[in-house]
Amino acid sequence: MMVKYRWEWCAAALLTMAAMSAQAGIIPSPGEIAWDYSDSFSAVLGEANDLEFGDGTGWTDPDGRMWTEYWDSNYWTQWFYDGVYDADRYKIVHLQFAIEPIDRYSMGPGKVVLGWTTPEWSALGMDRPPLLYDFYDESAGEFSIPEDLYIERSELLLDLRYGTIQDVYPNGIPTLTYDLYYLIPDYNPEWVSIGVSGQMFRISGTIEHACLPSEVVDDNIVPEPASVALLGLGLAGLAVRRFRHC
Repeated sequence: MMVKYRWEWCAAALLTMAAMSAQAGIIPSPGEIAWDYSDSFSAVLGEANDLEFGDGTGWTDPDGRMWTEYWDSNYWTQWFYDGVYDADRYKIVHLQFAIEPIDRYSMGPGKVVLGWTTPEWSALGMDRPPLLYDFYDESAGEFSIPEDLYIERSELLLDLRYGTIQDVYPNGIPTLTYDLYYLIPDYNPEWVSIGVSGQMFRISGTIEHACLPSEVVDDNIVPEPASVALLGLGLAGLAVRRFRHC
């Protein structure tokens, strides 16, 4: 099989992975990344987690809806295609978003998470992300299939408590901005998502995501960043022979 050397990936991949653990989570900026996908999203949550407005460039269901509410987790979610499932790759996601009040006197609570589909979902061979009826157990006649069978979610990226200008925001309610990088190390998921819940705020932002290749180090495939991090700790003599790529 012909092997292509991708030296422009080499420096970025090694520096990126040397700074990471193999656990999913927020990471420092990885530097230059060639993003495979770039999308945008926006939503307005009114009282009691009501979606008053939703937009974006993500997947749209047959009824024209971009945002789906998942009852168990209470998150309004927009999905973005992420490429085919691959257990030998991993994903970095870049999220930039702003939260601002829609009421001059109060805002929150508010929660934001990153989500992605599991291998179990991809094994079903669907050409869409999981929807509410996928969690309906026909034999039991109820929605009893757990969401985490098909959807994995990050830790809270934002956990904004309810606040008013009297107790939390005496100088006025600010616009809060976030710029985060997140590592999904175990596989390349087929879909990624942004999930929001709360009340009395507007969120808008962008989501970029890239599939990074595994390396072959001394004939051993090393897909997890923690293993390659050794190269940044004095073991640079190991030869990076070739790259798998997305």
